[in-house]
Amino acid sequence: MRENYLIVSEDAINKLDNAIEVMKLNTELYPNSANTYDTYDTYDSYAELLDHTKQYKKALPVIQKGLKLENKKSNTKLIKFLNGHLITVNKNL
Repeated sequence: MRENYLIVSEDAINKLDNAIEVMKLNTELYPNSANTYDTYDTYDSYAELLDHTKQYKKALPVIQKGLKLENKKSNTKLIKFLNGHLITVNKNL
């Protein structure tokens, strides 16, 4: 039986690292904006990148900040996404 392998190139890893840095910078530049752009939520996207790269300790404060901002706006869709990341992070801490 053949095992499945995920092969990730060094270039792909560098791009992912760059994406994480961009999202981090975006939250630093706009710390009180839960929705920096019209279609993407800064904190949810940043939390998702950290979650998928297993950086759970870094993801937790990002998720908490995003939830705090979204609760003020009552944005249930983004609150749902952030809570999903929160569950994953808490399971893996």
